[in-house]
Amino acid sequence: MPDLNPFLDNAQKELGKAVAVALWGLISGGFALLGRYLWELIRNWREARKKAKQSHPVYLAQKQKSLDRAADRACLWSGADHAAIYQFHNGQYFANHDSIQKMSMTGEGVESELIRRWQIESQNMPTVVFSDFIESIGTQAHVWLYRDECQDYEMNRLMRQRGYACSLAVLLKGAKNAWLGVLVMSWGEGHFTDEHISLPGLVEHQREASFILSEQ
Repeated sequence: MPDLNPFLDNAQKELGKAVAVALWGLISGGFALLGRYLWELIRNWREARKKAKQSHPVYLAQKQKSLDRAADRACLWSGADHAAIYQFHNGQYFANHDSIQKMSMTGEGVESELIRRWQIESQNMPTVVFSDFIESIGTQAHVWLYRDECQDYEMNRLMRQRGYACSLAVLLKGAKNAWLGVLVMSWGEGHFTDEHISLPGLVEHQREASFILSEQ
């Protein structure tokens, strides 16, 4: 009768290896699951903390002051009568899941106290009524707007209502080129062009407003 001990010993070793591999797989898998669970807890905690901070009245008041100061500086630099920082937002969707995107004025600066402010009247403005304007700021470094010469009816109406003859707008972006808002400077008189502004200066104010909107 042949000696089966070497075969049984080898089989036992292989079985031991298989059990060890299986146990390690369970242990490592458990560590992986535990790691994912802990990471999810940390991420949710960070998100909750960030939302709480960004909803706090003091945080919002301080950010509002920063935006107003940035708008004031842009107004002074450009010689405009009025400067505004608008932010994009939504929160609502159509039945086909398209965003009902809007923009609201969140920063405002004026040349003097004689110039009317429009922040209260400039909330929840649907971007679809400014479709040509939105398309233009997405493809150009900056956009000049002239009363009664805009493609958007609502933009012409808004400029007439507020007494603006000319406006200059530039897109504000955040991380990964996400659209955050628009900086707009407006004049009651004149028909200005690039010859009347410093492009490096415009970029500087664009960056400042973008940075404030990006702060969390």
